Amino acid sequence: MEIIVGVNQDASSGDALALGRALADTMGADLVVVNVYPKTWDFVGPAHVDAEWQQFLREESHETLVWAQQELSDREGVTYATHPNRSSGVGLREVAVERDAQMVIIGSAPGGSNGRIHGGSTSDQLFHGSSVPVVVAPQGYAKWAPAKINRAVVAYQSTRQSEHCIDVAVRALERAKLDPATNMLVFSIVQRVTRIYGSRLGRHAEDQVLNALREQTQEALDEAIARVADDAGNAVVVPTEILEGDNVMKALGRYDWDDADLMITGSAGGGPVRRVFLGDMTYKLLRGSTIPVAVLPRSSAPSDS
Repeated sequence: MEIIVGVNQDASSGDALALGRALADTMGADLVVVNVYPKTWDFVGPAHVDAEWQQFLREESHETLVWAQQELSDREGVTYATHPNRSSGVGLREVAVERDAQMVIIGSAPGGSNGRIHGGSTSDQLFHGSSVPVVVAPQGYAKWAPAKINRAVVAYQSTRQSEHCIDVAVRALERAKLDPATNMLVFSIVQRVTRIYGSRLGRHAEDQVLNALREQTQEALDEAIARVADDAGNAVVVPTEILEGDNVMKALGRYDWDDADLMITGSAGGGPVRRVFLGDMTYKLLRGSTIPVAVLPRSSAPSDS
């Protein structure tokens, strides 16, 4: 099993390496640290400027890998590679396919808040076409990264994609020799989507709506958990949680996440089959999360085959 970690010589790359180390040690996987450098034009320019520029880019890419090697100097099972492509996200996708890797890890784009995930061009390219899970580390993650990931936290909606996420989480925990009953959480978010104003309605009517939403959400969670089974076919009772808030960020902020948690969510149901494609909820989860988030490619429904 191989995990791709995309790096440049910046702080967010340190976050990606820290997350890659934690996941690799949890899953018993090897790391492939990749720097994608810009690909130059195929034809030679005046005075061979293009050739000189390409040599400079290669040397800079090599220096980045030397830096990464120093960051991971105490770890075995690491391969270092450069790859030319004008788009870093597309380049990482190509390497993942060439090596038949299981996931791609990146850090947040510059300019984000500490402890949050901030998207950029690389994540956008990966989130719209990767055939393997894409995992993003929050800004500053290297400062508090655990030695290993201890719990899979699955964001659940009543969709086939969310059921696929639960199955993937269970299999991954079993591979890591962790018990889903104690090392997994399935949660759903209940948002206050409408506020009712008026002297006689207001709070009472809102509470009735929220109570109905809670009941429906809990029923959906119970049905999803009832289908969870281990490799031997035995039922597994996985903890569930309903998070409430005026929006996704506030709902996520009400829960005390652990540094060793990894959130798992699915692609948009209408996206390309076996490709990552962000939906509205997944985007909000990424923006609101303070723990690493793994976005899985869309699974194929029976009608897709």
